[in-house]
Amino acid sequence: MPMSGPDKLVDFPGGAEGLGARLSAVLGGKHISPEIGAASGLKMCFASMSKGFTAIATQSFTTASRLGVLDNLREELSARLPTHLQFAEKGVTTMPPKAYRWVREMEEISKTHSEEGGFGPEMFLGAAGVYKAVEDSLGKRKRGTTLEDVAAAVTEGFETKKKKTD
Repeated sequence: MPMSGPDKLVDFPGGAEGLGARLSAVLGGKHISPEIGAASGLKMCFASMSKGFTAIATQSFTTASRLGVLDNLREELSARLPTHLQFAEKGVTTMPPKAYRWVREMEEISKTHSEEGGFGPEMFLGAAGVYKAVEDSLGKRKRGTTLEDVAAAVTEGFETKKKKTD
């Protein structure tokens, strides 16, 4: 677990034999910087990659399903990017119960990339929108245990939303 700040957990109290050293070892602690906030920044950038990819995969698989090319997309990924397919399948099918939390996290990540990185907020606000659609479509995890069902449930959610606005 990355940690930052002027004080290292391992140094509290009593050095190598102290409680801090033992707790740091249990947590897998790694002090990365004396600057407050560095570990939080790392967390945001790491989540950008992992959860951002899951949002892209969810959007891609849902759209492929709606276009009738989901099996073709899987075949292409399997042939050209097999590790991406494995990561996507695991990410998309384990994400639905957490989607409600990830909406706010994507908004925070958007803010970090905008304020600290100088980028526009759109990319991760879009990811927040993907997770909001999953939250609205799957709720408390009655569905969404397969890639196909996540895509189907999100599609059904979009169709229901469209009917309400028509």
